[in-house]
Amino acid sequence: MIRFSAALICLLSAGALMPFQTACAAAPDNGTISIKVDLSSTDLGSAQGWSTATKKIHDASHTVCHQLQSDGWLSVNEVSDCEHDAFSNSQNRLYDLRNQQTAHHKHGTVLLARSGRE
Repeated sequence: MIRFSAALICLLSAGALMPFQTACAAAPDNGTISIKVDLSSTDLGSAQGWSTATKKIHDASHTVCHQLQSDGWLSVNEVSDCEHDAFSNSQNRLYDLRNQQTAHHKHGTVLLARSGRE
């Protein structure tokens, strides 16, 4: 069993104007590391946006688990499982965010149609 508590938080906020920022804070007393991944300017409905978001989540998973390993909370053998679990959990949240983003865009869509007949 992996002894860690890691949170990768994907934020999707239409109001955020800042570019991608990652902040990592370690709390060695309880084995918790968190990284916030800002996806506010990423269109998760496009192939490029999805690829960018997936890479950011992958990189954050790698960072979290290697920090836990360097802090002594994970053995070298546990790092790979940690990365896989962190990525899988975060990717599930990413699917939810994409669905929310898509629904939001659909509610704001106006379809204009015109007939050639008068």
